[in-house]
Amino acid sequence: MASSFVKQLAKNWQPYLHITPSAVLVLVWNCLMYTYYVLGIHFGGGFTTEVAPANWYNFSANIIQYNIDQLVGASADELSSVIYWHILSEPLVLFLFYLLECLFYSSKYFIIITFIASGVSVSLVLVSHSFFKHKLENISLIKNPIKLIVRVLCYARKHKYPENRSALTYWEEEAPSRLDLGKDKYGGPFTEEEIEDVKTVFRMLPLFIGFVAFILIMIPIGLLLKVLHYQLV
Repeated sequence: MASSFVKQLAKNWQPYLHITPSAVLVLVWNCLMYTYYVLGIHFGGGFTTEVAPANWYNFSANIIQYNIDQLVGASADELSSVIYWHILSEPLVLFLFYLLECLFYSSKYFIIITFIASGVSVSLVLVSHSFFKHKLENISLIKNPIKLIVRVLCYARKHKYPENRSALTYWEEEAPSRLDLGKDKYGGPFTEEEIEDVKTVFRMLPLFIGFVAFILIMIPIGLLLKVLHYQLV
């Protein structure tokens, strides 16, 4: 009974204990970032306390997505391992920092020791990057939105009818628009997501123009009211 319980426990914890080079790289990198974040708050004063959290949350919200994008074709265990070790890095660094603070806070070498630890983290990140550089995916997943809009508009201007359209599109009741002709199912060079993104931009454009016009109108009105207020006072 005890052996079956241990096997079940090991099976449940296997994704957490599945250590891969990518997971180690994520852990070391996050340890470095958390170390500088804690040091900045500890020694940087009130400005760092107010500004650093917002920047850090923006970084932490995007870095996990970048890490997953680097693991194209990875197994579910490896992806889970990266996510688990990414989450583990925060309490691990805080534990090490506060342990270091308890042991050496009274010592005059506390700041030196903490910055040496940060330097070691930097060295580990640089060394690990040189070792795992060939495993990183260098394909850019982000396209220039302005260039995409221009290409879609140019294609819509030059093509009035679909070319090499899919046979499944003949069952559609509504005729495709000029922008929709750029979709790959109508023989165009763009994916459906790219065309829909461009259409979304044009749907939001009137709202953006109205918002800018409202601001341009309200600025002189606000200045006029301010001048009248000072004249009355």
